[in-house]
Order: sequence, then structure tokens, then C-alpha cells
Amino acid sequence: MEVVFRCSKAYMKGRITHCGGGGSASGMKNFKTAVEFWNSTFNIDFFTIRKRMRRISYEILANQPCIKKINILRPTQYQNSVYAPMDDDDIFMINDSEYEECISNFGENCNLIILGWYDCKFNYKNNYVFNESPNVKHPMGTNNFLFNYEKSKNYCDKWTYAHNRVHEQPYVKFKEMKHIVTSVHLVHPCSITLLNPRWVYHKEHWNDTQDHRDLMEKLIYEYVNETNYRSELPTKFWSPLESFKNLFSEVKFK
Repeated sequence: MEVVFRCSKAYMKGRITHCGGGGSASGMKNFKTAVEFWNSTFNIDFFTIRKRMRRISYEILANQPCIKKINILRPTQYQNSVYAPMDDDDIFMINDSEYEECISNFGENCNLIILGWYDCKFNYKNNYVFNESPNVKHPMGTNNFLFNYEKSKNYCDKWTYAHNRVHEQPYVKFKEMKHIVTSVHLVHPCSITLLNPRWVYHKEHWNDTQDHRDLMEKLIYEYVNETNYRSELPTKFWSPLESFKNLFSEVKFK
């Protein structure tokens, strides 16, 4: 199987926003403000830490025997293969027996398997929490499915980046196998800084630098030091999560 980081060249060059407005001028302005805040506040610049996070996700994948190729950008052409799209800062893990169980279901009436996953959030107390297969509107999340691509079929490329709406594509015939838990969708401190802080902390002012700094100090401390994940996540995810925690333990205020 192959894994696809759901990234475009524009994304890799920094044209990403979680600030609202997508790629609009207002969204990009908020993105620039957030990145400038991060770079002026912390010792590791925003894009350096994003690259190091991508490297951690890549190495997690590279150590799995059934994953034969990792695409760091969305391919322009796909081969006959099973693909798993994912964010480039998350955890995806599947062993050989789980993979074989999944692909045994592919056929005329199934070309996509929806897998189990964990979604992480910061709650109102700034605690880092994980929810298994959260009760959401759609049966899937961002990084929890396998797609059986056949070159002879006429697919559009939305299956790689349509997030939780992939199953709505007219060519998708899916089966749920959520007992096979493969993914943790993470929210990292440098992602939080892209969001208006009130989204997490009920703050009212995006441009209140001290509020933003105080918030990030609490979130980074919680991110690095919380141990609740040991009671909330399967053990296979512990070591990969610690790799991200170790990275952010290097982040210090200037």
C-alpha cells in the first residue's frame, strides 16, 4: 500500500490557513499574523517545526512493512494500489494482519474501508484529551480510510483531500471496519496558534499578544507534560506521540 500526505505544492510553500477565509486575502493575512507571532515568541521558527513534525510522521510510516511508498505530495497520477491519505503531522499505523483483513473486503461492492481513529482536542481547562471514533456527522475523519485505486476507473482526485466527505463521492462504495484502529488526528501547539485563540480558550481578541502568549504557554506545557493519553490511547500510539512531545519540549520562549 501507499500513503499520501494530503499536501499540494502550495501547501508546502506555506499557503495554508486554519485562520478562516481559506486562501482568501483575509485568511492569508491572519495566517501571516499567526506565523509572525510564533516566530517572534519562540526559539524554533514555525516552518522549521512543521518540517520536523512532517519528518516524525514520515518515519512512523517508514517503519511499517506493509507501507511500500510514502508520497509527500498528492500525486498527479495514481497507480493500481491501495492508498491511505493522511495529514503530514498525524499518526497512522497499520500492521500486516490488519491490512490483509481490510483488503480482503475489496471487490465490486467495496473500494473504500473506513477505519477506527482517535481525535484529540484541548478542552476548556486546557487539558489534552482523546476521543475514540468520535460521534460526528460523517462516518469518517481525515486520516482513517484505505482507498483501492484502479487506473481503469474514472476517479476525480477528491478522495485524497475531501476530509470527512470522501464517502459522498459518487464512485465510492465503502465498508466500515472501525474495530481496526489506525489513526490519531493530532492538534499541535503550532496548529493552535493559527486559530483565533477564542476558538480554544474563549478569548475575545486575536491581536491581544499577551493573551495569546499566555494561552500558548499553557497549551505547550500541557502538550508536553500530560500523561492522560496512556489511559485513552492504545499502547501502539504511545511512542509515536512521545516523539511529537519531545519535539515540543525544545520549544522555548525567546
